[in-house]
Amino acid sequence: LENVQVPWAFVWGNHDFGLDTTWANEMLVNAKHSVMPSDHANGNYRIEIRECDSKRVAWDIFCLNSHNWSLQPSDLDWFVTTSQSLAQTRGELIPAIVFFHIPLKQYEWARLEHSYTGEACEQVGYWGNEENIIAPFLRTNNVKAIFVGHSHANDFHFQKHGIIFSYARATGYAGYGEDELLKGAKLIILQTTSKNLDFFTVFAGEP
Repeated sequence: LENVQVPWAFVWGNHDFGLDTTWANEMLVNAKHSVMPSDHANGNYRIEIRECDSKRVAWDIFCLNSHNWSLQPSDLDWFVTTSQSLAQTRGELIPAIVFFHIPLKQYEWARLEHSYTGEACEQVGYWGNEENIIAPFLRTNNVKAIFVGHSHANDFHFQKHGIIFSYARATGYAGYGEDELLKGAKLIILQTTSKNLDFFTVFAGEP
């Protein structure tokens, strides 16, 4: 990632384990081109996407720590408190995208009901992220999309409560799932004026 020389962010998930997480987070903060701030909350943090000319904040990107099982109450409280504080300070709601690793139970419901677009090749591993965990993301009124990972052989999306719920595409060259779903990546394009977003699955070697 450092060699690519572009800004990058990291989201903690169940495969990311450090004997000393304080040291690990410090390494991430200080890595070249990392946008993880030093004042993160145990791996939870926010990134601002600004307009090129006016430098006005157009989007907020929230990165949340799924730990080794699920989002914790402290993670959700941080998200709600931060979102509400920003709305009060700014006097307006800035659209937000949330990234975390382990999916919500709602993804499994969408798979079972066939109410999705894309590829669903395995059961959703929502683990400890039960249906009530969605409540904080509805309460703040700023979330436009949620992107998750974890289930390597799934790449689908659906819309509920005015929010886009999407998988990212499993990437890299390791882990299971490539026999069912070709590894790739999710490209997300944010519009700073219309506040719309588009997302596509892309593959290595494509122009």
